[in-house]
Amino acid sequence: MILILSIAFAGWSDAAGVTLAWDPPSSGGVVEGYNLSYGTSSNHQANKVERIMGTQYIVSGLDEDKVYYFEVKAYNDVGESGPSNKVTWKYSDTTPPLPPDGLEVK
Repeated sequence: MILILSIAFAGWSDAAGVTLAWDPPSSGGVVEGYNLSYGTSSNHQANKVERIMGTQYIVSGLDEDKVYYFEVKAYNDVGESGPSNKVTWKYSDTTPPLPPDGLEVK
């Protein structure tokens, strides 16, 4: 099974979050669900969310100063697929800067 994982940004006022979305595999058996792994190390995703029933999931409570790595695996009664491509995400502050103060045009 081949999974394509794409990422969309979402933010919360008190913690960073991200919406993950992916396409179902184009080959293989019937997919029963998905398992998501993520963490701050590209070689080890310490956090796991199992039995996601759709092709989208919101992860919240992420630290704003860290880089996160995400990957998804499909599963069915036969077993689990190989991992999707790994996606990297880091919170970006999208608040526009304040206008300059004290400027004078002559």
